[in-house]
Amino acid sequence: MSKPFILVIGLLMGTSVLAQKDNILRNPTEIPVTFLGETVPLRDYMEDPNAENEITKTLKEGYHPKTDWVLNEAVNPLAKPNGN
Repeated sequence: MSKPFILVIGLLMGTSVLAQKDNILRNPTEIPVTFLGETVPLRDYMEDPNAENEITKTLKEGYHPKTDWVLNEAVNPLAKPNGN
């Protein structure tokens, strides 16, 4: 190995050590918590069939989103891939 290569490696290693910051927490804030209990394992969970699903959206009467989309009336014959 050449001396300049070893010098560059040494400099890189030295700067990485100096680049580390002090990660010590000073005056941390304590937040009181309340234990609410344990949940059942997911494998044992059974969803309530009467529960309302808030994520499901209701169908809007008379609204068809695909009719609002812009349609391409012509196809570019030079588009890739050509053929099979």
